[in-house]
Amino acid sequence: MSLTLDDILGYKVRITTVFDTVTEGTIYTFNTNNTAIILQTSEKLNDTQSFKVIKCSFIKHIECVSNGYGNHSRSKDINFDDIVSLLGGTSRGHLEVTPEGKSIHELLSSTLSDVKWNGNDIIVLKNIRIGYPYKVPNVIPLGDQYNNSLIFIKKIVERGWKQIEEDNGLRGG
Repeated sequence: MSLTLDDILGYKVRITTVFDTVTEGTIYTFNTNNTAIILQTSEKLNDTQSFKVIKCSFIKHIECVSNGYGNHSRSKDINFDDIVSLLGGTSRGHLEVTPEGKSIHELLSSTLSDVKWNGNDIIVLKNIRIGYPYKVPNVIPLGDQYNNSLIFIKKIVERGWKQIEEDNGLRGG
């Protein structure tokens, strides 16, 4: 029996992001265009409904709290990599990414739409890889072609590292 995206609707989940924030809610829907899960959450004081959109590239861990609508014959275990794969993203296991790597990923994601994790590597525009320690020399093309995007990505990474160094200087580190 294979998993489809419709199978996960209604599941109550607890999601931990790469920034270690935890959100609990019911999977309301999903967006395959930007590989995001939309959770329905409720405020306990007045029981109003709110929604939270979480990009799959920012999810570190997903845990199923309940099976959802009650008509699922599936177990409570959800394989997050299967969900990402169904959404069209890249399976990844980046559980221990450095703060600098998270910063570079966040900067790239705010500039470009096609930024994904693949293990501990950042994949940009499906043809550029940024490996640890996420510095300019680690920005390499996937394949033999050298393209203009590579120059642009290197400039973004360079700008990101300047910002990281400035922030560390302000904190005294």
